[in-house]
Amino acid sequence: MKLLTKRDEKFWDNSLSYVFMTILKEYQQCLSDGSITYFLEQKNNLIKGVKSETKVNMANRIKAMIDEIDREPDDPLVFTKYLLSDSEREQLQNDGSSVTNQSVCICV
Repeated sequence: MKLLTKRDEKFWDNSLSYVFMTILKEYQQCLSDGSITYFLEQKNNLIKGVKSETKVNMANRIKAMIDEIDREPDDPLVFTKYLLSDSEREQLQNDGSSVTNQSVCICV
């Protein structure tokens, strides 16, 4: 599977959450398959030198993220526990306490 495939222009008109989840699921599948091809040279596998156990571990972690996001689709902050420290998440929750189904921008 190719992580960076040419997409129809309409794909990018979808919601950011849809695009994010689609790409995240493709990334997880590439890790499971053990290959992320380089977009300029399709014969090159960018994770060829990574141990199989590491690829499986990474794929499983991404799958857990996907499953949790799918279980709580109305929580815009559900994925932050994978990207932010506890104190950063607490600050975001306090600063954005009125956030419900709005877009959330997290700069890391």
